[in-house]
Amino acid sequence: MARPVLLAIGSGILAFEIFALARLLRTRAGVSKAERRATGHVSTVSPQTHRLKDTGDMHVFGHRGASAHRPENTLSAVRHALELGAHGVEVDVQLSKDHKVFVLHDTTLERTAQWEGSKHPAAVGAGPHLKDILTTHVGSLDYSEIKDVNVGSAEYPEAAPLLLDVLEYLFSFNDMHARAARRRILVEVKADNHEILEPLVQLIVEARDQMRNSFHAPDIAFISFDVPLIKRLAGLLPDHEHYAIFDEKDTDVEKVEICKGLSGIDLEVSTKVSSQLVHRAKESGLKTITWVSRRKGTDGPQWARRMQDAGVQ
Repeated sequence: MARPVLLAIGSGILAFEIFALARLLRTRAGVSKAERRATGHVSTVSPQTHRLKDTGDMHVFGHRGASAHRPENTLSAVRHALELGAHGVEVDVQLSKDHKVFVLHDTTLERTAQWEGSKHPAAVGAGPHLKDILTTHVGSLDYSEIKDVNVGSAEYPEAAPLLLDVLEYLFSFNDMHARAARRRILVEVKADNHEILEPLVQLIVEARDQMRNSFHAPDIAFISFDVPLIKRLAGLLPDHEHYAIFDEKDTDVEKVEICKGLSGIDLEVSTKVSSQLVHRAKESGLKTITWVSRRKGTDGPQWARRMQDAGVQ
């Protein structure tokens, strides 16, 4: 069976489940100034602005949605990833003060909030203390406060969505040109965020009940840099897949041992990802998936071939 491999194109990390290595189409991205401010970085290489083609049996996951083209971790980014032909998305989750699980990468809204000019933040419904809200840890804010902040663009205001909203949208997306009827989502749970586990589990169980005909448990997988946390989550949601994430400096054979009991390991693409490491993981019953860094230049198809040669397939 094919194994997922994570690659980055533009500012988005994409997961490819490689059965036969396919050619990647890349082009300069046309990203608006508003989107650049909203995403916090600019794409220089990205998927073509029309639908992805020639990917063979690759399964493509948009990192934080189609974050090279839309503000990250928004419903518009999720939608655009699917419109481009992605099979699924990766998102980050946080927990609000009132125990709402919502989608956001950082622990504050400051970086992703849409700003008008250099000092004044634009908001969906700007309140009197908006500047304070932007720099406050989201765990100290009710979701009603969080959703007032525009993390979209100036032209298209958008709030940080609830994870349930993303799941409902992802698994109800209907497009005759969509690449696959079955879609998946990778949910990254941030390190040390153990408080999120109980409400996250409750949300997933309720979502499965509400959308029992829309997806199967394997369609929702969880990843985290926090090994004890992801192991706890694996015990609470045993029907789902769970992966521990490691960056390049922590990539070694010893990491396989501490991940036993999980679905697999999620390694940063580098020369350290060897056939020996992948084989050791397989012997321990672990799948190997990889993620890349555009900054380090590991986002091209040549690295996908190298990962395939190492046995990540």
